[in-house]
Amino acid sequence: MNGRAGEWSERRTELKSVWIQRGPNVTLLTQLIASFFWKHKQLGPVNAKGKLAELFDDVPYAVIRKTPLELAYQLYVLDSILHACITELAEHTQYVRELASYGRFVLFTICTRALKAGGATFGEPEFSALLEAEWETAPTAPWRAFCKSGVRAIWGAYEIYGRQYRKLTGKEPSLANFTKAQEYLGKFVERPVPRNFQRLGKELLK
Repeated sequence: MNGRAGEWSERRTELKSVWIQRGPNVTLLTQLIASFFWKHKQLGPVNAKGKLAELFDDVPYAVIRKTPLELAYQLYVLDSILHACITELAEHTQYVRELASYGRFVLFTICTRALKAGGATFGEPEFSALLEAEWETAPTAPWRAFCKSGVRAIWGAYEIYGRQYRKLTGKEPSLANFTKAQEYLGKFVERPVPRNFQRLGKELLK
């Protein structure tokens, strides 16, 4: 894993030259890329959260290390924006505070999916410019609404999971277990992007 991290340390230096003043944490950047490539069996948000070491195995890391710098940079900036939004939302809502800790990568995955569905051109400089404009300011209302819509989608899935879990076990579920449930979250992530969520993503691109 140290050798893999060393490769990303070099790429982090390159990322700095593409605009980042403070380079991203290598581990976090790897998790974000894994979350973005959610269709890959050995990647996705569940593996990003619960199987970090395995992301550096040969097969999954081969995908991660081929990520274009422009795309890696965009994922880092997007996560920074979402983190700022959820931090602000968490000041007023308890369940958002819980999801901010346990559901970060699931939220990231469904937000990238919604943005893609809305027409976001990941990997293109134009999309970088759009993200930078938001990154340089406090979270704006459209981005807060977009983030909140994603949080609600995850919380709704968690409530359904909770009912099933209580029925099967007679016990109360936890967000920690929910965000590690590959068989359940995998299906949730694969669902079509809700129309309202997609619409909010599309509005951000105008």
